[in-house]
Order: sequence, then C-alpha cells, then structure tokens
Amino acid sequence: MERFLNKTLFVLLSIFPVGLFVIKGWASAILFLSSLIATILISKVFNNKSKNGKIERTEDLEKCPYPIIGSKWPAVIMITLAFPVFAVFITQQIRGVQFLPDYDSPVRFLLALPVFYVALKNKFNPIKYWQVAISVSILITFLTLPWIPKYYGVNAAMNDSRLGTYFIDPLTFGRLSLTLGVLLLFTINIYNKEKWYSISFKLTCSAIAVYLSLKSGSRTGWVALPFVLVLLVWIHGPKNKFKAMLVALLVSVVASTALYSLSPTVHSRVNNAISDLNNYEMNNVNTETSLGERISFARMGWYYFKINPITGWGHDGFKAHYDDPEISVFADTNTRHHPAEGGLFHNEMTTNMVAFGIFGVVYTCLLFLAPFVLFVSAWRKGLNCKVCAFGIAYVVCEISSSLSTEVFALKFTASFYAIVIACLCANVLSAERCQPDPDRELGA
Repeated sequence: MERFLNKTLFVLLSIFPVGLFVIKGWASAILFLSSLIATILISKVFNNKSKNGKIERTEDLEKCPYPIIGSKWPAVIMITLAFPVFAVFITQQIRGVQFLPDYDSPVRFLLALPVFYVALKNKFNPIKYWQVAISVSILITFLTLPWIPKYYGVNAAMNDSRLGTYFIDPLTFGRLSLTLGVLLLFTINIYNKEKWYSISFKLTCSAIAVYLSLKSGSRTGWVALPFVLVLLVWIHGPKNKFKAMLVALLVSVVASTALYSLSPTVHSRVNNAISDLNNYEMNNVNTETSLGERISFARMGWYYFKINPITGWGHDGFKAHYDDPEISVFADTNTRHHPAEGGLFHNEMTTNMVAFGIFGVVYTCLLFLAPFVLFVSAWRKGLNCKVCAFGIAYVVCEISSSLSTEVFALKFTASFYAIVIACLCANVLSAERCQPDPDRELGA
C-alpha cells in the first residue's frame, strides 16, 4: 500500500504543471491530494506500520560519501511553510477578529509541508519530468486558446487584446507564461546532454510562452529577464568564470535591447513605465497611471503599517484611514480607495505588511528568501548546480512579479508556488555530491 501511495504521489507531483492554465482548480487539487497522500504516509511511519519504521523509497539511489548541505535546512523550510498560517492566526487573535478567507492562501503552504517531508525522505525527483510537463502545459495552452473563454468571458482568439483565460486574469497569465518559458530554458541539459530535436522543442515552447506573455499585455515579472539571462549563460557558457560573466552580461544586454527594439508591446510598456516615473510627484496629487498608482499604493501601505506595525489591519481595517491627509497629499480618491476592494496593494510585501503587520513581513521574506538562500548555498557547495539555478531563476521571477502584483493572493498561484518550492527544496536537500563540478560553483 505504501509503495502505491508513493508512486501516486510522485506521479501527481511530476504532472502538476500540465493543466495550470486550462483547468480551473488544477494546482489546488494536486496540492490537496498530494498533501493528503503525504499525510497518510507520514501517519503510517509514526504508527510503525511502514517497513522498518520508514517510508519506503520509490527508487534505490547509490550512496555517496558526501554529506547534505546541512541539518538545519529541513527545519528552516518547514518553518517557512508553516509560518504564514501562524502569522494569520496570531494577528487575528490579537486583533480579536476571526476571518477565515485570510487563511485561503497561507494554508496552501502548510499543506505543502507534508509533501516536502515525504519528498525529502524518499528523495523524490519530479523535476526531471517537469521539463516535459512544462512544455506540454505551454503547448496545450497555445493550441486550446481559441476555444477557451477569456478572463472577461469572451472567446480568447489570438488577435484579442490582453490575453488571459476564464479563471486567470491577463496580468497573472502573462507573468506565469513568462516564468514557465524562462524555467523551460533552465531545463536544457539539466541532467544529461540532450539531442538537438529535444532542445529545439524546448526552445520553441519557451518562445511560445514569451509570445503568450506579450499577448497578455502584462509587464509584470519582465524586470527579472536580465538577471535570469545572466544566470542562464553562466550555466551554459564558458567554464572560466571571468569569461562566463562577460559573455553573460553581453548576451543579457543584447537580448534585452533586441526585445525592446523588436517588440512593439515591450517598447510601449517600457516607455509608459519611464513616463510614469518621470511624471510622478511626491508631494502633489498624481494622475492615475499604472506605475504611478503602484508607487502610491506602496506609500499608502507604508503609512498604514507605521500606524499599526505589530498586528496589521486585516484586509479592510485600514479603511478608516484612507482619507488621512498624509496620503491625500499624493493620492486621489480613486487611488486611496482602490486597496479597500480586497486589501490588495499590487505588491506582495505591501499587502501582507498592511494585513498582518510585522508577521506579514516575516512570512513574505521567508517564502522568498529561505528557498533562495538554500539554492545559492547548495550551488556554492556543488550540489545539483543546474537544479539550484532552476530554483534561483524561479524565485527571482516570483520576487520580480511580486513588486507589481500579489503572487500569493490567488489560491492557485499560492498552490503552484508551494508545490514548486517544496519539491525543489526537497530535491536539493536530498542531493548527494556524487559528481561535483567546481567550474560551475558560485564561488569558493
């Protein structure tokens, strides 16, 4: 029975990117089912019903003499996954308010905790199948778009503006498409040298993903591109570190310049952003522009946080202050009242620090920085360097996106992040340094 559950869990984790864009509730369903199976497996261990008191491994891996990165990291990742729920609970208790929807996203990370534990103990490696699953996800999305209703309820023909699907708004659709397209590039030769047709297929799917992101009209997450391009060239470029960095910077600059010059969408959106920044005034009421409003939202969020930094306001407690003169000086009525519609400030950190105070700040930092530091540390030790690069690229894309929107506010995006981080961290922590590659390490 345990072996069957292990196999089922492994299959679920391996295929979970496939239906992300086209099946509503896909990511959440995979997370809930995976968490249930993992919990059953863990309970059997603690009840001494498993063989030798341990969860059976799905595959026999060769033992290596090198230690894992460190015994503290599993605890750090488990605390990271559990802390969002704790943050919501403790702040609600202090405020004397019970609002269950506040747990919608945080509970996703808690559900990923048993998945992380089982994946770590069993040395699951679903990442080697994600390169296929991500490609299939992008291809299915592209081919089915003419028949999928758009976010606004109309047919998603390829010539419609602001592309999205019936349950994914254009902004989220664009950033996720871009992220998957970028990640697909990091799977090239990730475990072994691939045939030309395999690489060509991945490059094609990645290009389709970038195209879908451009069609969404969203610029969320695009600021991460120069960094991930540098990282990508570092992985596949010259082994000499100095040469690798020069080539990486050159490729990044050329690619970014080419994209700006050749894509009307990118050209227009970048110019609009520059114009918004130039026209924004710190001490005068600003017009409602995309980037200008986000700057005002961040300033408003900081003001609300300073008033109540310990427990925050929940998602609507700050309403009594949105006409305060301190923010009326730079934000008009619509801008001041906009976050009141759900407590969203178009920035993950701002939204969480207003809602949950310092606890929200801590849990947001943990979710982003704990995996990032783990991947960097493992890479420096020569553990699964290309998998670590994949993880770093993913977290950077999410951090970049979080600057202009909430990346955990939607339940399915929180589920997606929770599964990816749980699997990646488990894979890196269970890695054994069998074949170190000093030339690909991040430093001494």
